[in-house]
Amino acid sequence: MREAAYFRERYRAIISSTGVILALAGGLMLSPLILLLTGDPAQVMDAPAFLIPAVVLVALGLTAWRLFRPHARVSLSTQEGA
Repeated sequence: MREAAYFRERYRAIISSTGVILALAGGLMLSPLILLLTGDPAQVMDAPAFLIPAVVLVALGLTAWRLFRPHARVSLSTQEGA
């Protein structure tokens, strides 16, 4: 039983860390919008192609991070990080 709780906490930490990475990737996907909005007005039609996936990634990432945060501070091993 003790081992199950240990693994549950480890998996929570892994999923939470993955959520942070997804949120950061989604945030980086928003950066082309800056150039898109300052460029040709005809290209503004392409904004949803960047905006929708970025918002979905940020939402999924933040949700995973908030729901699966470990109860105690956990540092991942190299193997778990990979």
